[in-house]
Amino acid sequence: SGAGGATSKRPARGPFPQYALAYELHRFAFKQDPANKGVLHTQQLASYCIHPKYFGDLFTYSGWAICAGTSCALSVPVAMVWSFIVFVCPNSDTYLATKYCAQWEEYERKTATLIPFLRGRA
Repeated sequence: SGAGGATSKRPARGPFPQYALAYELHRFAFKQDPANKGVLHTQQLASYCIHPKYFGDLFTYSGWAICAGTSCALSVPVAMVWSFIVFVCPNSDTYLATKYCAQWEEYERKTATLIPFLRGRA
């Protein structure tokens, strides 16, 4: 509530749309540096999991689903996890392993796939 009891007309914002934006902006700046040509991006959010943007999307949609509280809405994050495990992460991992083969093996070994600090495959 603002001065005089007036309420703000701005929509509520959570941290995860900014999470994805922060990740993409840092990754973009990293890739723009000529010194990083051919270097796998493993800094900041990418140091916690291989697919931080997918994790941010999953977290955001899970929050929306919980707020909606319907079985249909709650099925969305479940479907997302399934698609990430079966299609998205393996496809992306194959691309990264091919493009950054020398760096990929250690990064994959020491970094969570989708959910930070959760080791193993997604």
